[in-house]
Amino acid sequence: MIVQSDLDKALTEYYMPYAMKVITDRALPDVKDGLKPIARRILWTLWKNGSKYNTPKDKCGKIVGDVLKIHNHGDISAYLALALLTEQNESLICPFIDGGGAFGKIYSKDKPSAMRYTSARLNEFSEEMFKDINKNIVKFIGEDKDHMQPLFLSNTFPNILIKPNSGVAVGEACNWCSFNLIEVCNLTQAYIKNKDIKVIDYLPSPDFTTGSYIITNSNNLEKIYSTGKGSFKLQAKYEYNKKDNTIEVYEVPYNSTVEDIIKDVNGLISSGKMKDVSDIKDTTGYDKKNKKEVVGITIELKRNANPDKVMKILYKKTRLMTSFNCNFNCLVDYKPKVLGVKEVLDEWLKFRVDCIEKSLQYDISEKEKNLHFLKGLERVLLNIDKAIGIIRHSESDELIIDNLITEFNIDGKQANDISNMKLRNINQQYIIKRTKAINKIEQEIIKLKNTLDSKKAVNNIIIQDLEKVKIKYGKPRKTEILDTSDFQDITTEDLIEDNTVTLVLTKEGYLKKNLKYSESQKLKEQDEIIQMFQTTNKTDILLFTDKGNVLLRKTYELDECLPSSYGIFISNWLGEYLQEGEKIIYMATTKDYKGQVLTVFENGNVACTDLKKYKTKTNRQVPMDAYNTASKLIDIKVTTNDVDIFLLTDEGKALIVNTKKSEIRPTKSRDTKGVVGIRLKGDNKVIGAIIDCKEDNFTIYTKKGKKIDYMLDDVANNIEKSWKDYLTMKRGNQGNFMYNTRQKKDKIIKMELRE
Repeated sequence: MIVQSDLDKALTEYYMPYAMKVITDRALPDVKDGLKPIARRILWTLWKNGSKYNTPKDKCGKIVGDVLKIHNHGDISAYLALALLTEQNESLICPFIDGGGAFGKIYSKDKPSAMRYTSARLNEFSEEMFKDINKNIVKFIGEDKDHMQPLFLSNTFPNILIKPNSGVAVGEACNWCSFNLIEVCNLTQAYIKNKDIKVIDYLPSPDFTTGSYIITNSNNLEKIYSTGKGSFKLQAKYEYNKKDNTIEVYEVPYNSTVEDIIKDVNGLISSGKMKDVSDIKDTTGYDKKNKKEVVGITIELKRNANPDKVMKILYKKTRLMTSFNCNFNCLVDYKPKVLGVKEVLDEWLKFRVDCIEKSLQYDISEKEKNLHFLKGLERVLLNIDKAIGIIRHSESDELIIDNLITEFNIDGKQANDISNMKLRNINQQYIIKRTKAINKIEQEIIKLKNTLDSKKAVNNIIIQDLEKVKIKYGKPRKTEILDTSDFQDITTEDLIEDNTVTLVLTKEGYLKKNLKYSESQKLKEQDEIIQMFQTTNKTDILLFTDKGNVLLRKTYELDECLPSSYGIFISNWLGEYLQEGEKIIYMATTKDYKGQVLTVFENGNVACTDLKKYKTKTNRQVPMDAYNTASKLIDIKVTTNDVDIFLLTDEGKALIVNTKKSEIRPTKSRDTKGVVGIRLKGDNKVIGAIIDCKEDNFTIYTKKGKKIDYMLDDVANNIEKSWKDYLTMKRGNQGNFMYNTRQKKDKIIKMELRE
């Protein structure tokens, strides 16, 4: 209990204040000005020091030193934050600081030069963050006069939607994407006029300084705009240089770097997973034509490499394509809250209206003070000499004020201001000139009060400010939009090499995929090969079981093995999807699902099912019905054309039927019972079948232990010809097929194919 008490005390008295300090004073931006405390303090320090766009730059070492007077953290963190605010770093759509020297790049891991080598000053755009800030429109805090700082900056546009922000606090985090200044201003102007607008009509998507493509759709964006949470993909831009056989990447995702991309690609090359790329180089450098630093990554291809296929793989496996997860978390009245775009605008407009109203009140107050003084000065105009005499002959300052009040019927404030006038200004011409402004000032005060009392007039000021910002500082968007409906997503299959492989299925339940064909396959004792054929690595495998099920798998999912290995034991691979004792009896592969599944049953029926009925929309893992199980399955095969089917009964009757001539047509149901293939009498049954019989040879076994080998070509081609030990048949006609016509009671019990 004592330990529990101490823990509770530590959490409440020590950890909670720390957690709240991190949340409110470090990691999250405020919805009012869109700045974290460190960024706000840097901008304020430059403003207070007078380091503006029309003045010389100050050394960053001095700037950081001044920032640390109001920012209780390390100098390195302050300097790195300053670098992110510069035009040179290229992290902001609308940067605030004009820097001199190297400040690093958002798309590179290069760090800024030491602060003793760099310099900085506010640029012209930053003026919009300080409009009327000296009119007491925001609250200031600080230990003393020299350490005062504003709680917020009076931005004339919703900066929180322009400036990207990311941060992690205690139990809270944020990740704000940036939007285009022109689009945000248009949105805000429209929202002021009509709250029911659709955000996506004005804000087509986020915009990033590094350009690239944004892959999303309207439904996804509307979700992000309404909830403040969601994600989208960013994809690098490239062009193929046919002459040099290279891919030139010239724009990368905002949350990636050139070094990371090169590292990822080199990793693929060294591991052998990217065989079409021979080398990759960083060609980032200064573009003399455009007079700026530009991104450059050159990917050298091998001969006959397909650049589009290579880029598909690189998009999937490297940071040439990234995801951006939005989390519009910010401080609202010092509390963290996730906001949608309209909620952001509501909070910002509330703050902006308050700033304008306080600015108007300040202007009214200053004009009223001036008017009050001028009205007193107007009375002095009646007798300037007398006023001079009072000032000259009064024995003390107090008597000057009292005598002016008594003589001219003015109040103490007016008397004090008049007595403090410069001697050179106490002349009739100056006083007449000043007092002529009384009517004008009175009209200005009335106009200011009318504006203050009108919500519409205040909104018009906001709209006008936004229009000025948009016209003066707006730039075309850099990030292009790719709608997901037009974008072909990269699948796992796109990354697979479509090479030829050999599949081998054995009687004991082993399956293996060999890269090279070999007649010699290692098998366990008494095991034998059921099927062995070649296919490609991108086909679907249909695995049919003796329980009437089929499982679909991808060929590339099988591990590659050598002919000298046993392969994969199917029960271990598919154990959870197979019933107890269930075995794979047949496999087929397909790409386009063209063809049909033919099944022969013990009751003499033959079924034909369109292969497309086995195709699934997703990568289905669980088994599905494959064929009807009412009668025992004798043979199954996937074919693409009409074929002959050889049927053999236990009483020695045989028949060859053709799927087309016999009208065995594909059905829509996988559970079809089929149609009659061969008519049976009594309890007779089909004992053997060969689907697509061409050059097959077989052996029959009888109840009395007889064994006879047959050549199917002889049986099928000798029409109405009697042989020594049996009667033959012709295609389409049923005939006796006994090994000895005098022993009709000797039933056939088994038929086996042989090479």
